[in-house]
Amino acid sequence: MDGEPFYQTAMTLWNRGYAYDEVSDRLLDSAKFVDGKIQMPGGSYSVIVVPKCKFMPLTTMQKLIQLARAGATILVQDNLPGDVPGLADYEKRHAEFQKLTGALKFDSPELEYEFLPETHWVSVATVGKGTFWMSDNVEEILRMARVPREYASDSGVRFVRRSHSEGYHYFLDNRSEKPVDGWVTLGRSAKSATILDPRFANRSGVAALRKGEDGLTQVYLQLQPGESCVLRTFTEKSVSGPAWPYSAASAAPQTIAGTWKVGFVEGGPELPKSFETGALGSWTTQDDPETKRFAGTARYIIEFDRPADGAKDWLLDLGRVCESARVKLNGHEVAALWCAPFQIAVGKYLQPGKNILEVEVTNLAANRIRDMDIRKVNWKYFYDANLASLRQRSGLDASDWPIRDSGLLGPVTLMPVVAINPLAK
Repeated sequence: MDGEPFYQTAMTLWNRGYAYDEVSDRLLDSAKFVDGKIQMPGGSYSVIVVPKCKFMPLTTMQKLIQLARAGATILVQDNLPGDVPGLADYEKRHAEFQKLTGALKFDSPELEYEFLPETHWVSVATVGKGTFWMSDNVEEILRMARVPREYASDSGVRFVRRSHSEGYHYFLDNRSEKPVDGWVTLGRSAKSATILDPRFANRSGVAALRKGEDGLTQVYLQLQPGESCVLRTFTEKSVSGPAWPYSAASAAPQTIAGTWKVGFVEGGPELPKSFETGALGSWTTQDDPETKRFAGTARYIIEFDRPADGAKDWLLDLGRVCESARVKLNGHEVAALWCAPFQIAVGKYLQPGKNILEVEVTNLAANRIRDMDIRKVNWKYFYDANLASLRQRSGLDASDWPIRDSGLLGPVTLMPVVAINPLAK
């Protein structure tokens, strides 16, 4: 639906931090206005947004007017649709549709908010206890209807928000190319909150919260590009426990340099030859042809001296990893890292003098699948792959896929960090 008004409206809501669900005419028919909310199976909503459209079923317009009379707010992008779809019993449905829309009397409201530069007009019609708003700028009428948004989206943070009995759950994901390190305003008020790292079961803590100048709740977030967290807020409850481990770099990162010993430990179709290198890169660039079709795990080992900086903690950053890694330092299992950022605090595992870092990296199976299709190996079995397209079931051919980078590409660095308290700033 790229390019269609429905898609454009949905992306405006998505990019500007408005939580929404998409509903069909049939599902909308089950909606009721109860206790100040539009109730439908699976959720409750503040408003209904109607994207720009030329046609609308008569029953849908009747439902929207019914909900508005009960107290609902209906937001219409651009103008009301002009007619009903289809030819069956057209004259009767057309007449009834025109009668319904013609009874809506729109006027220009007295505006309480500053208009966005691109907004040209806004009109409002009172219908029973509710209202219809129309504008060529959907975001403006969302603001005028006092629909809260999540300001984290301004920093490139995507979110999913769901309510729980005491507040809200947020899944926050930094999809931008820049780190997020600062106060972020929430769309829902909170008295306290906890942060959980979805990568590690035991990494959680009480989040730093404060009220902004506008009275809205702000949470301090630190998210690297690609990093995510779960935020659990509490509207009235104060939670206690260890604070979330906020930190800041105390000096520039230092590259772990030297000779990496690389050995292939598991996978196939054959284990490639071991090699040594002083410059990390994709193992598929090695002379051994087996590396170009290998799917499995390789172990990278390097010996290095502990940096002279007397920092209390150090952040190990593996750089680019294709595709997941298991880290061991001086014989201690540190962590399994399966998504960006490939970082982990390792200060408690470092020792004076020599240290040994081991990183086991597992790649995707794409290169092996590519090789099998090049060699015409009969490996496909899509009979019960009920989500595969018909084209994929009969004609998936990976022989022309490019070779995918695999292994530890780095650079691998250690950065000294110190704990910080955002509320003390």
